[in-house]
Amino acid sequence: MGADKTKHSKTRIDRGLEVRGWSSTAGSADSQPIQQKQPVQDNQPLHDETEDATVISQPRLQADNYSAEDATVITGNKPSTNNPSGDDLLDDKTVITGQLNKPYLPTQHDAEAETLIAARELSTGNASPYSETTGHRLETGHQLEPTQYVTHSQIGQPSSQQSSGQRVGIGSVLKARFELVEVLGSGGMGVVYKAIDRRKIEASDRNPYVAVKVLNEEFRQHPESLIALQREARKAQTLAHPNIVTVFDFDREDDVVFMTMELLQGKALDQLLREDYPDGLPLSTALSIIRGIANGLTYAHNKNIIHSDFKPSNVFILEDGTAKVFDFGIARAAKTKTQEEGDKTLFDAGELGALTPAYASLEMLLGKEPDIRDDIYAFGCVVNECLTGKHPFNKLSALKAQEKKLQPKRAKILKNAQWKALSAALSFRKENRPASVQQFIDVFLGSNKRKGFTVFGVIVAMLAGLTPVIYTSTTSLLDERRATQVIKEIKQLPANQVEHAFELIDEQSPELQEQVLDATKDRILELLKENAFARVANAQGEPDFQGAHRVLIKGQQYYPDSAALNVHLEALQEKLREKYKWLIQQRRIYPRDDQWDMFDLLETARTIAPQHEILKNQELAKTYIYDAERAIQSKDYDLADRVLSTAVLLFPDNEKIIRLVDQIDAQRRLNKQSSASDLIENLAAENTTKALQLKINKLLAEPFTNEQWSYRLYTQYQAVKKKLDESDEWLLDLQQQIAELFVNRARKLREAKRFTASLDHLNQAAEYAPDYFGLDDEKNILNTAQASYQAEQQAKQRIAEVNNLKQAFSRSVKLQDEKQSLKNYLRLRQLLGVNSNYIHKIANVKIMRLYLSLAEKAAKSEEYEQSIKLVKKGLEYKPKSKELLAAIEHYQMLLKQLEQDRRYQQQQVVVKLYQQGQKVNKDKLKIALAELKEMDKSMHQKVEKSMLQYYLQHMQRLSKKQPDIARQYGHLASTFFPGNAQVKKILKSLDPCEIRFAGHGINNRAICADRLANKASGPKLVVVPPYAQGTAYYAMSKYEISQADFAQYCARTKKCRSQSSHSRLPVTNISLKSALDYTTWLTKETGFTYRIPTDQEWLHAALTNKKSKHNEYNCRVKLGSKLLKGQSLLPVTSGRANPWGLVNVYGNAQEWVMMNGKPYARGGAYTDSLSECNGSLVKSHTGQADKLTTFRVVRNIMVAQN
Repeated sequence: MGADKTKHSKTRIDRGLEVRGWSSTAGSADSQPIQQKQPVQDNQPLHDETEDATVISQPRLQADNYSAEDATVITGNKPSTNNPSGDDLLDDKTVITGQLNKPYLPTQHDAEAETLIAARELSTGNASPYSETTGHRLETGHQLEPTQYVTHSQIGQPSSQQSSGQRVGIGSVLKARFELVEVLGSGGMGVVYKAIDRRKIEASDRNPYVAVKVLNEEFRQHPESLIALQREARKAQTLAHPNIVTVFDFDREDDVVFMTMELLQGKALDQLLREDYPDGLPLSTALSIIRGIANGLTYAHNKNIIHSDFKPSNVFILEDGTAKVFDFGIARAAKTKTQEEGDKTLFDAGELGALTPAYASLEMLLGKEPDIRDDIYAFGCVVNECLTGKHPFNKLSALKAQEKKLQPKRAKILKNAQWKALSAALSFRKENRPASVQQFIDVFLGSNKRKGFTVFGVIVAMLAGLTPVIYTSTTSLLDERRATQVIKEIKQLPANQVEHAFELIDEQSPELQEQVLDATKDRILELLKENAFARVANAQGEPDFQGAHRVLIKGQQYYPDSAALNVHLEALQEKLREKYKWLIQQRRIYPRDDQWDMFDLLETARTIAPQHEILKNQELAKTYIYDAERAIQSKDYDLADRVLSTAVLLFPDNEKIIRLVDQIDAQRRLNKQSSASDLIENLAAENTTKALQLKINKLLAEPFTNEQWSYRLYTQYQAVKKKLDESDEWLLDLQQQIAELFVNRARKLREAKRFTASLDHLNQAAEYAPDYFGLDDEKNILNTAQASYQAEQQAKQRIAEVNNLKQAFSRSVKLQDEKQSLKNYLRLRQLLGVNSNYIHKIANVKIMRLYLSLAEKAAKSEEYEQSIKLVKKGLEYKPKSKELLAAIEHYQMLLKQLEQDRRYQQQQVVVKLYQQGQKVNKDKLKIALAELKEMDKSMHQKVEKSMLQYYLQHMQRLSKKQPDIARQYGHLASTFFPGNAQVKKILKSLDPCEIRFAGHGINNRAICADRLANKASGPKLVVVPPYAQGTAYYAMSKYEISQADFAQYCARTKKCRSQSSHSRLPVTNISLKSALDYTTWLTKETGFTYRIPTDQEWLHAALTNKKSKHNEYNCRVKLGSKLLKGQSLLPVTSGRANPWGLVNVYGNAQEWVMMNGKPYARGGAYTDSLSECNGSLVKSHTGQADKLTTFRVVRNIMVAQN
């Protein structure tokens, strides 16, 4: 900091002492009236009260009982005698300083600035501000009709009759020109309509139709994105090429933003491939389309426009086979949001980012700068789909495909050179892709274009008086190389050299400057942020706020519409605020030469942010007052003096600081006088009476000239008093004269509101002449004045509180903060009274407006019930408001219409669900039916009837050719219509496990199996007769469930790890829960109910009451110590079937059965002796996994009895 700061610090202290010149010893009572501190010429005070006064003291104009003064401070509308509505718009500085600033619009960006203003109006809801009291929409210089609500019958009328919040739909008319007649499609950015251009009709154009893309509502919250999109659309308008869709215009009406384009007849490429050519286009057709796309992309790339979201759905194939690319550059203007996979465009209006992961290059997914080779990667994917019908990486993103090390599969129809070109285009690294689309297409399609120019061509051109094209091409090539080099160099710059980037840009031609600025924008903005905040990151040292501010402002010169830079500048101001608080906490609020302190911060703030709140913040003044009061309590008056010397420099008008200064002066005087006895004795001894009298007369001739005046007077008076008799006339006259001086001085100090100093002067007068005439009266006047002043200050504080509350109330209403608005309102009503003019005519209207705005906001989300509740709240404040009553009626009508729409939509949801057939999610369908029933029972009955007919028709139609699918429809029908006789009758005829098979399972013709959803077969089943009278037939798996059976379940559900997908061994080492989950899966897959057999079902099916050959069982047999059988598990198909067809019911692996809800194991295992392997062997089981236990499944035959 050095000598400069030392000098500067001294200046600060000197100025502080100069302020101390307000004390009682400064000036003459006669010639120098007491006054407030005058501004110091070399450095104006940081706090200027006159600016606030401009706002506070503006004349109040009454317009419809509304305070124009409040309008000025709160809404930014300055009152004017010529315009009582207060429509002149002021910026934020006007509200603070009272000075009108004209808005600045950079001339080179007029159109964008207008769009920004319009977009910001949309984003804040202030496109046309409302009057606070009348509800009329205010425009500069004129007044419109009160707000009208648009009914359904009004949709389709010219937009001038529609409200700004009107939803656009079929029948709407934009700009009184484009009538929307049909929805063509929708996506992440908005909806595309077919529209009639009325001007074309007026011109008798045979084809009056255009396409209109209406952008979604997110753009209202993101004006900067709207500008960027407009810029890219404007670029797209310059693309006039037969293989690119023509963009006519980019426009807006109120809050509706839209683009108009040529309307095409044909199909999108993705639709063409999906519906007509799922295995790829015919080769000649594919090559023709590929060449057309390449021509369009090449043309755009030559104009430095990158698509950035190229995919089949952005290519349109006309009826004559022409390919047209559209949505050029719409995604170009921003960073992207990444996602692992998918072919749907991801869009965020906040960042204007759009990409489709399946077609986005690796660099795009990683957020790198857009590059022509991004389009080449996407083009390669599209070329592959045209030829094969398939995405080269099965719609996986490049990021995931690279992780899995996938390679594209070569199409058989491609030659080696073609495949080499295509595989290069599909490279994950852009360095390995062709440098341009033209380079790729030259190899892929075998272009015959010659590189360079023939001598003959150049000579012909010269003879024709033309400059050979080769010169222009060479120049363009050099420029392109130079631009590429500069871009590369900028991207490699560290943050501390960001300003060098601008030097490099300035060295280029205007054309290249724009190209380089676009290509390096993200990197430069990143460097600017890093550079700026690195300068202020030093918490202990000296932050370079000015340097940080300069760097960001420099960036704004090159990117004037950058929202990011505005955010960074706001963040920089927040850093100032944080540093301000930190300096107070650290008590670095006094000037020092060896460290960065509060004075440095405030001087910085005045330079880069002269309106910053810290320049008027009283927190610092409170800190100085606290430090001074503590010093005074400790009687450290020197410290208190130093504190206040600094404080008055920054807060010269703070009354509490001035009072403390006067308090210290008074105490210093008393302390000095109390210790002056020795000096008085010396003066009396060393001076004659006459000499002392002369000195005193000289002091009285020039009163209050310096700090020592009163002290010198006191000591000389006491000295002369020792020499004179108390009744001496001269002494008595002197006492009266001195008292008069102090009383007169006290009076002036009182008038200047310096009551502490005034009281001290009256006390001094009393010390000289206690009986001075009028002294007591002056003290009474002082007490009265002080009490009156305090009451006045309290009243002012109350007024200030009321005014602050009014402003806070208006702000909270404007921000639609209901909670804070009500809090401020209640406090205002408490202070002003319920019947006050402000509460009755202004505050109640504001609250009404708040609830009306909140209701409109809720209505935009179709929350009409909430809208009605909010309007009713508004009626509590304005019970007779026709506007609110009309709003309730309007929202009730919309609610009724919405409920009708929702019932219809729910009906469509149910219909779409049940028409999914066997693939339907039954839980979703049940929920949808229940919701419809709750909405409308009559409509629910009709839909159920239609649904039943749908299932019956499909069951009957598919019963012969596709019985498995017919059964699935039957099981769906039985789920939703369990008692329906028709469903039961048809299902009976469709069940593959017929009753007539019962007991014949040993015959292969009597074995049945259900079809799974993937067309594989479930476990083989045999039908078992009832085990008792009154019980039902049932089917049981012929074999124990094998590892291969269970592996299907694991593979399809991902709930378990299969032991082996080919093994026929029984599945063991699984828990009973896993077995039950398997039966649940079979039930869901087939539509029939599967479960674990009960003990009775198992015993009956195993024919335990029948004799059988035990030597067929895989049970343990020993000969001595030698193990002959039962060594290990055998395949489920091993062994002989019992008479009903079941294999391995005994031995091999024991099988779960359920008895009274608990699991047991039946049949024995290979570890059990042969003598125990019989129906009587039963073991209790915990249900935990072990290597000896497996299971069979039972399936209900639901239609066995009819």
